[in-house]
Amino acid sequence: MSAEDVFPRAMDLLLAGEPAAAEALLAPLAARNGDDVQVHYFHAAALLGIGEEARARQAFETAWMNHAFTVMGENEIALDRVARDAAYALEVGRLFYGEDYVGVAAAACGCALNDATVAANEGLFVYGQSLHHAGRIEAALGAFDKALALTGASYLSGFVLYSLMFAKDGLNRQAETARRWGEVMRKVAPAAPTFPPAWDGQRKLRVGYVAPSFANQLRHFTGPLFDNHDADRFEVFAYVDHAEAEALPAQVTVRSCKALTYDAHADLIRADAIDVLVDVWGHASGNRLAVFARQPAPVQVAWLNWIQTTGLETMDYSMLGSQMLTADAPPLFVETLYDIGPILAPFRPTPTAKTSPSPAIANGFLTFGSFNHPAKLSDETIAGWARLLHASPTAKLLCKYGYFVDPVLQTTTQCRFLAYGIAPQRILFEGKTTGEEYEQAFAEIDFALDPTPVGGGTTTMEAVSRGVPVLAIRGRDYYSRVAVEALGAMGLDDLLFDDWSAMAEFVARLDQDHDALAVLRARVRPAYDASAYRDEAGFTRRMEAAFAEMAAKTA
Repeated sequence: MSAEDVFPRAMDLLLAGEPAAAEALLAPLAARNGDDVQVHYFHAAALLGIGEEARARQAFETAWMNHAFTVMGENEIALDRVARDAAYALEVGRLFYGEDYVGVAAAACGCALNDATVAANEGLFVYGQSLHHAGRIEAALGAFDKALALTGASYLSGFVLYSLMFAKDGLNRQAETARRWGEVMRKVAPAAPTFPPAWDGQRKLRVGYVAPSFANQLRHFTGPLFDNHDADRFEVFAYVDHAEAEALPAQVTVRSCKALTYDAHADLIRADAIDVLVDVWGHASGNRLAVFARQPAPVQVAWLNWIQTTGLETMDYSMLGSQMLTADAPPLFVETLYDIGPILAPFRPTPTAKTSPSPAIANGFLTFGSFNHPAKLSDETIAGWARLLHASPTAKLLCKYGYFVDPVLQTTTQCRFLAYGIAPQRILFEGKTTGEEYEQAFAEIDFALDPTPVGGGTTTMEAVSRGVPVLAIRGRDYYSRVAVEALGAMGLDDLLFDDWSAMAEFVARLDQDHDALAVLRARVRPAYDASAYRDEAGFTRRMEAAFAEMAAKTA
């Protein structure tokens, strides 16, 4: 039977929830059509549908490589040279990576690994980054681990730790790996750190915040803090890459640190006599956690962007919101956990954020949206969202993120849903947009969907600040309870569900009752505005009280 005859029948079987029959039909075709992209994608979907994960991964890998080379050829890349010239393959990989074609970039960089020198110098790193952004986490971890073993470059540890956030059993694996990294960093800690005179409660408390920049997405969370710090009681410093790129209040002393070594950066903090030093970035790219390992301040705190352990014994506290302080959390942290109250941080929306009616009222069908990083679309998330799409048979799902311009990632995502009987045309994609186009994207979705176990942070807050309801699962562990904190603090507990069945029933009900959908949407922005997320001064007072309490303990 030819591919033209098999594909329609295989699609019918997959949509009917009969992946085993589809696999039996596709397996012979896949065996004799090694370079047929569609055969291997369909076969991967069928294998995934019957739980053959290892074989599905192999089928996907064949499809990815063939599809990527097709895209390269369409862009006039010399395919034979990619296969034999490692330096050229890396150049091609970087080219596609720069255009957010991460699946294509991974395939090209994979060819660059044939040369050990190219692999060690940069090939493995770009390969790992491409895999991570395409959601192929275990493969990314393998690339970063190999690069670390070959080069010994300490900065790669951060990429391992960051990728582990998205891996299966990520919390335990991340905590264990962070502790090992922290043990290595002990060698740079001073034997007997010296600090300025302890805070006596009378003079101003000197607080320093460390991040590559506060002009990126952090501005939504840290802007309220910088603007509301009590200048009569606190002296505030910001240690960033480039001071001239920041737009912080005049009372904040901003230091440029990108060009400084870790030792010089630590010396600068000591010279500023900081009482409480706050890391706001964690192990994400561009971090300066090695400065904290040198213990330049008597109190050191992790907050906001990294809500796992840093692994550093020199980090005294890690701040979490009350809803995240579950019993499973303390054993996973080197730091002492500090309850900062009902929310982890306030959120100040973009001034252009505006509300809109549910589009289903006009177009007659629901549109779900996920504006999350592809790496967050776990197997559990795909299976759960497929249930929602079955519960609302005319609904569509919009996946919007910069990397979703990549055709390899698009087709892979569609096939992951196809494994659960969801037609590919129901999964839509959109890349990065800004300004009015970005605002319009929120007007095109009825619900934002929160992935699990790695939930949305900024994306959740951006949705609710535009009046879009966010549907989320109550997490099993502290890290997957970000949405519980967010929606709970707004009094939107009815958007939290214990399981996917309950969420699917909710969706099916509102799919038949658009008046109720309109009422729900009208509640969201007012609930956000009335919540602790908008009490910028109140949150800042809690932070200041926490810093004073911490500093007083060192006196």
